[in-house]
Amino acid sequence: MNCKVCGVPLQQGARFCPNCGTATDGPHQENSAPSQPSSQASTDDTAQILPQQPILPPTYASQAAPPWAPTQESGPPQHWPPVQTPPTQESHAETPMSPFQPATPLPYYQNNSANRGATMPPTTDNRQGIRPKRERNRAGCAVGCLTIIVILLLVVGAGWIFLLRPYLHNIAETQIDSALTTGVQQIPTTLPALPTGITIPPIPITDTTINNLFVLSLAPNNPIKNLTAQITPDGIGISFQVYGLSNGISMKPEVQSGHLVATNIGITGPFSLIMSPDELKPLLNRHLADAQNRIKYTIQSVQLKDHEMDLSLGAAQAA
Repeated sequence: MNCKVCGVPLQQGARFCPNCGTATDGPHQENSAPSQPSSQASTDDTAQILPQQPILPPTYASQAAPPWAPTQESGPPQHWPPVQTPPTQESHAETPMSPFQPATPLPYYQNNSANRGATMPPTTDNRQGIRPKRERNRAGCAVGCLTIIVILLLVVGAGWIFLLRPYLHNIAETQIDSALTTGVQQIPTTLPALPTGITIPPIPITDTTINNLFVLSLAPNNPIKNLTAQITPDGIGISFQVYGLSNGISMKPEVQSGHLVATNIGITGPFSLIMSPDELKPLLNRHLADAQNRIKYTIQSVQLKDHEMDLSLGAAQAA
């Protein structure tokens, strides 16, 4: 037996065409009445069986039955081409979602995800583009640091030369001048007069005598501490401390035109930063001249020994 619509051969007792789904006519209609539930069965034995209506092929409605809704027994599976409808906002909102079917993303998110993947630059290009920037940044940072260091050095140097050093130089000069003035005042103003024709023996001056003069000349609140002198054949060395920092002054006394002067002056320690030998020399020579004026005699020669300095006096100075 063949289908009346499409002509496809049918199996014995088939109720539907497996190709087009058209109901077939045959003796199977006697037993093809669907069974009705017991609650809807008729008690009338004389009821006539209504002819079965042809079953139309299923259509896709806008609303799908929920997965738990009871379904009616149907015939063999039929192959219908799927009907594709464009997704709309209303269909997504009205159609219930099955727990076994993943949710379809909205077009907005589909476009965004597609655009994001299309516009994302490759990772290798990003790294290659960043490396030169890092090198330039490092070079610029190094140049900036060097510039800042140079500026700081210039500022510190200018502040030291024009502000701090003159201030400290004045303080040191004042303290040294005060100490030497006090020491010179300890020398007797005049020596006893000697008869004519008698030579004055050399006057010995030891380093102990000089140290005693230093002790008498320094005040307790003076920042110069531990001021000591040491006489050697090479010269006279003076060591002292200022705020805990050790310093030293060296010189060699000589006689020039009957006057004792200081030569070969050297300064060591931090004190050399605030006073140079050329600045210290006039200060020392002035106080040596004051000491010679107090004894009223000229000096013929000076001889240095270990811990002792001998002065040979000449004629008395005119009053």
